[in-house]
Amino acid sequence: MRANPPNKPSEKRVTKPSSEPKKANLAGLKNTAMAKQKSNAPNPEKQLLDSIVHGILEKKGKDVLVVNLKGLHNAITDYFIIATGDSNTQVEAIANSVHEEVKKATGENPFHTEGYINAEWILLDYVNMVVHVFQPEARSFYQLEKLWSDGEVEHIAS
Repeated sequence: MRANPPNKPSEKRVTKPSSEPKKANLAGLKNTAMAKQKSNAPNPEKQLLDSIVHGILEKKGKDVLVVNLKGLHNAITDYFIIATGDSNTQVEAIANSVHEEVKKATGENPFHTEGYINAEWILLDYVNMVVHVFQPEARSFYQLEKLWSDGEVEHIAS
């Protein structure tokens, strides 16, 4: 005599309850938790910008401007942060302070630096943000804030 095949409708198959729905639910909860975690995570752009400004203000940088260039078609970066120091010593101290504050807050080093030799104008390039620390004469000569005046300019109280 032949046995009925197991997939015949008249036979009832006993199966163990599957854990798949529980895994799917856990995965859904995990994704929700990760989404909440991401929304609470600090904005890296804001963190970088805040640490740059903090570094400038720590060494008494003057006339601090943040120029948002994101809306400009041919902009070379997203932000220029421009500040003035009264001497080569102060300009260098401001640049060093920015470097230290950014490193402490984000772990980043500048992609490129220029101007440390004479410290009339030191540039720290963080790719999406470029920091310019000038002595007064160099700042008035180059007038970067006028050159990029199409961007949104924010004055930072010092």
